[in-house]
Amino acid sequence: MNKFKDTWEYFGKNDPYFAVLTFDKFKSENLDDAAETEFFRSGQQHIERVWREIEDNLVPDFSPRRSLDFGCGVGRLVLPLAHKSAEVVGVDISTEMLAEAARNCERRNLANTSFAQADDLFKRDIGKFDFVHAFIVMQHINPKDGEKIFERFLQVLGDGGVGAIHLTYGIPVNKFAFLRARVYRDFPIINRVKNLLRRAGKQPMIPFYIYDLNRIFMLLQKYDCGKCIVRFSDHGQSGAFLFFQKQRAELY
Repeated sequence: MNKFKDTWEYFGKNDPYFAVLTFDKFKSENLDDAAETEFFRSGQQHIERVWREIEDNLVPDFSPRRSLDFGCGVGRLVLPLAHKSAEVVGVDISTEMLAEAARNCERRNLANTSFAQADDLFKRDIGKFDFVHAFIVMQHINPKDGEKIFERFLQVLGDGGVGAIHLTYGIPVNKFAFLRARVYRDFPIINRVKNLLRRAGKQPMIPFYIYDLNRIFMLLQKYDCGKCIVRFSDHGQSGAFLFFQKQRAELY
């Protein structure tokens, strides 16, 4: 899981907002007050959509006590979750990202948030959660590790708890671009040469992976997440946003 830690530490130090939403207006040199306001407003809008999905299909008047946001970055989604939950734990692989997220919460006087390293999911007891969430995050994690993380989500999710996890599962229409990105991902030296030729500095390649949803659904069934809603997404890749509740259901 730490293979790309240096990559995320680089972005956490140099371009933390752009690493979350890869639009030029969120690059450090362009990030003005208007762009930052738009950045955090997008997080608020996302959580409102997630809540509507949960309340319409899984749990009316959903009000979790403890929420987990995995891959929290600079806190874009932790901030609105702090107004929905009694306690929010943001988890990320980058210490730089976590520090910026903590600062963003402090600026807004949010006292019900805390942060942890990604490895803490496995290395210490972080308790149970009523809500686990990860959006446009898992696609950057090798499925070999990502499936272990997904299973850990299900282990720390309390009975009756809700998960909202986004995964990519399909190759983009432009298969050549996808294969080229895989070369840059798996052979970092080629990406460094590309950056040198383009005078792009030392910016590393953001890794991208796709998941086998069959394996994910087997885990959901294993941990009695019998109620599951799938919503498809398109971020340049075929994605599935899974909304599920940890509650045994009758088998058909």
